[in-house]
Amino acid sequence: LATIYSYRIDESTVSYNTSDGCSDDIDVSYDRPETAQYDMSKINLGNWSASSDYFNNWTPLYEGIRAATTFMQHIRSNKEMVANGETERIEQYYNEARFLRAYFSFLILRQYGPIVLVKDELIPPDAESSHPQMQMMRSPYDECVDWIADELDAAAEGLPFHFTDQLSTDYG
Repeated sequence: LATIYSYRIDESTVSYNTSDGCSDDIDVSYDRPETAQYDMSKINLGNWSASSDYFNNWTPLYEGIRAATTFMQHIRSNKEMVANGETERIEQYYNEARFLRAYFSFLILRQYGPIVLVKDELIPPDAESSHPQMQMMRSPYDECVDWIADELDAAAEGLPFHFTDQLSTDYG
């Protein structure tokens, strides 16, 4: 589960906030060497093209979606947790992963438009680009929004309403 959380994008920094250019920060030219220069500054200076790899969140977010789906498909059969009677924790973890998967899907939708909805399908990580599952089409925008909203609603039902409602051992 911690690995799934690691795929979150830190939007609090100039380096990763794709909306920063919609603010007055677009005019800020940060004095950084080329290797550490902020993407927004590069765009502001005109140093970009169709092949620029700025704010490339497609791959890491889909990696997070895959990690969440894999986790969701296996957490309920975790022998140690089942043997310890941790069904409540299993369900919480399942729904945290479900929320993150929907959230990552939202972030892709927000940045790129309609997305490929893989839902509960696991595509082999070593699939060739010619593999049929690697050629899936993007879903219609409304279908993407509906699926994300449904997933968030379903995850909310299995999550504590407030952090004080969590298990007493969940300090993080």
